[in-house]
Amino acid sequence: LKYISQARKIRCVAELCLAVGRGLVRAAMAVAIADRFGRGAFQAVRRIELPSWHLVSAKQSPFLRELTNDLLRSLSPGLAIKPGDHQFLSDRYYWLGRLSIPGPVDVGLATVLRRPHSARLVLSVFNPDAKEPILLYQLDRVCLNGAAQPARIGTALDIAYQATASGFEGAGLGL
Repeated sequence: LKYISQARKIRCVAELCLAVGRGLVRAAMAVAIADRFGRGAFQAVRRIELPSWHLVSAKQSPFLRELTNDLLRSLSPGLAIKPGDHQFLSDRYYWLGRLSIPGPVDVGLATVLRRPHSARLVLSVFNPDAKEPILLYQLDRVCLNGAAQPARIGTALDIAYQATASGFEGAGLGL
């Protein structure tokens, strides 16, 4: 280090502090999110078998999207979900830990934002019996009419959204 200029030493220390700081900020954010989105905050918690990483590792997960629809159906008897009556947008993964795959996981659903034509949902994935989530999968679900135009949320779907709101209404992940 004695052959490195003083300016270079300062720059290296600053970069190291910044990198460590980012890690600390990310860790603090992960703890805050895990506290807010713990197991008790989710409705329709169900244990499923997750056989492979490929089901949850793509940019969009048809498996997690269908699981979201299944959980909505379970919360509102009479809710009929058909192809073409909705579209999912803005899928985001928030990995907070490591899943044990293949194997069983627990999943739960929360509605964090509702609008007349859409809702922002968070599907939480937990290792069995864990209190903190391993994965938060955020997605927007937009209702569509027969002409593929945004349509108002129906009564049965609104019941499912209300059942999963759990005090999250108007909240986001904050990331």
